[in-house]
Amino acid sequence: MSASMGGGPHRRSCAKNLRKKMRRSSERHVLTIFSGKVCAFQVYSNCMLSDTKEDEERYLTASEVGLYDSGDQQADTTAQLKALAVMARQRSLPVLLGPRVYLTNGETIFFSTSVKGAGRALTLIKSTATTEAGPVVAISMSATIENLSIDGNVSPDPHVWTESNYDCFTGSEGLLIDADEVAVRSVRVSNVRRAGFKVAFRRKKVTFEDCEAEKCRGNFGDGFIAMAARDVLYRNCRARDFTRIGFVADTYLDAAKAFCVAIRYEYCAAEDGHHGSILFGGTEYNA
Repeated sequence: MSASMGGGPHRRSCAKNLRKKMRRSSERHVLTIFSGKVCAFQVYSNCMLSDTKEDEERYLTASEVGLYDSGDQQADTTAQLKALAVMARQRSLPVLLGPRVYLTNGETIFFSTSVKGAGRALTLIKSTATTEAGPVVAISMSATIENLSIDGNVSPDPHVWTESNYDCFTGSEGLLIDADEVAVRSVRVSNVRRAGFKVAFRRKKVTFEDCEAEKCRGNFGDGFIAMAARDVLYRNCRARDFTRIGFVADTYLDAAKAFCVAIRYEYCAAEDGHHGSILFGGTEYNA
C-alpha cells in the first residue's frame, strides 16, 4: 500500500494511467472520494471489472441460438429453447434468458442446468398450446430457476360452469420439478391447466421462494402441489384464483407409503379458490 500511495512522480503517473482506463464520470467520482488513494483503488477497480465479466461469461445466453432481446417475439421459439437446453447440458453451463417473450408450441422444455431470467415482468416463457399439453418447463436435474414468468395459455372460463365443462380446459401445465435439490426463486406461473408448480413423485429438498401461481384450472387446478415429496419449503409464496387447492401435499395414487414428509410453509397465502369439482359431480373441494 505504501508504494501505491507514495508521493511525487509515481503518484502522478499512476493517476494518469487510471484516467486513461476509466470513464470520465467514474474518474471524477473516484478522485473525489478516494483522493490520494487513486493507485490503490485502481487495482481494486480492475478486480471488480474482471469479476463482472467472468460472471457474465459463465452463463449460456439465448443469443447462442439466435434469440435476441430485440428479435421477433411473435415467432415460435420451441426449437431454439430446446437446442439451448441441450447446449447448456453439454457445456455444464446455466442458461440466461433475456427480457423478451419466448413462445413454445406446447412441447415441454426440459432444463438440466440452472435458468435465470431478467425478472418476472421482463422474461416470459409462454405456451401457445390449444390442446391438453404437459408442463411448459421442467427441471430435470439439481438446479435453480429464477426471475421469470411462465404462461400456460389456458382456455377461457365457461360463461356458466356445469358438469360437462368444469374440467374441459386446454393449454399447458406450469412448472414441473422432477429432480432433487432444486431452488425456485421469484417465478410466476399463470393461466395454466392443472397445477402451477408441481414437485414430482418422491422428489426431495426443493425450495420455493417468492413465487406466485395464478389462474390454475380444471379438476386439479392447484397453485402448488408436491406428490409424496420430502423436505419441501415454501417461503413467501402466493396462490390465487384456482379451482382446487392453493397448496397441496399429496400422496401419489395409492402407492404404499407414498406420503409427503417435512413440507413447510412460511409466510404463504392462498385466496380465491372457486368452482371445485364437488359442485359439479366430482370429488374435489376448494381449500
